[in-house]
Amino acid sequence: FPVDKQKAREKIKIRTQKKILIYGSQNPQAKRKGWDILLQSFKNLDLSKYYLIIFGSFWSHRSLDDLGIEYKSFGYIKDVSMLRHIYSAGDFFLAPAIQDGWPKTFGESLLCQTPVISFKNSAIGDVLTHNETGYIVENYDSNELSNMIKDLSKPSMDTSIVQKNGRNLILNHYSPSSIAKKYISLYKDIYK
Repeated sequence: FPVDKQKAREKIKIRTQKKILIYGSQNPQAKRKGWDILLQSFKNLDLSKYYLIIFGSFWSHRSLDDLGIEYKSFGYIKDVSMLRHIYSAGDFFLAPAIQDGWPKTFGESLLCQTPVISFKNSAIGDVLTHNETGYIVENYDSNELSNMIKDLSKPSMDTSIVQKNGRNLILNHYSPSSIAKKYISLYKDIYK
């Protein structure tokens, strides 16, 4: 569930007026997670306007240090409350994976009402609807990803509907009770 953005930022000790981008996974620097595309997209941004929160089992922060983006790394997180505060503190969760199953990070982010930016031809892209439940980049392209981040970061951009719709998507279609009902329905259909 979401936490008030300011309270979440205070809890995780981040004080910034910049747009906060979140990126995290179990193995975040793996090629299949889109790490190289993400780094390249950062090169097309005015990094003085962005703050990056990262979590997961990072083996090196050198590439981020070389880019010069301000960031905070939380490492691997076991504390659900801390994770909820991290998701709630962000403006967008970046999910640039080029190969992934159904990562729970994007669902967790949506439950905290932090919109997700992902690629079209991915598991996440199959679940989200652009401008309704999340934001979809058409191609696995760093320029398109950075342009999406820039467009969504404009002061005139209102993401409140996408925030609510994204949360409702997960609650209504992917909660344990929703999935259980779908299984029960499937079994009933099979055994007719």
